[in-house]
Amino acid sequence: MTETSPKRSFRQRMGLLIVCLHLALLAAALLYYVFKGFDLEELTALFAILAPVTALYGGIAFKSLGEDEPTNASIPPARAKTIRLLVWGHFLSIGLLISLKALAPNVLNFKEMTILLGVVESYFGAHMGTLVHVVFGKQ
Repeated sequence: MTETSPKRSFRQRMGLLIVCLHLALLAAALLYYVFKGFDLEELTALFAILAPVTALYGGIAFKSLGEDEPTNASIPPARAKTIRLLVWGHFLSIGLLISLKALAPNVLNFKEMTILLGVVESYFGAHMGTLVHVVFGKQ
């Protein structure tokens, strides 16, 4: 006999995705540091840039993982798809910038990376704020 695990709600799945993607970004930065893609000063500055966003979205998302709720999400499928695309786009953009700086410093230096991270965070910030409200706000 196999026992199936309970199906996660959309909110819980998105919370888990956001937490995992934040951890993946931090792990990638550490890995690049180990392989000399960043020096200690750059790693510290990068963590200072990523930490507030990680704390904000990650904290809200992590809270949703422990909540019991019905699996039938009240979010329409088209909106859920848009939300997933925004989350993946946000994290892939940040991951690409970090990777470009670490792996191809002649293409993107640290100063340029931080400027572009600011642009990406500003662009996605408004959308992610709406996303957090839609997905993790009071139902």
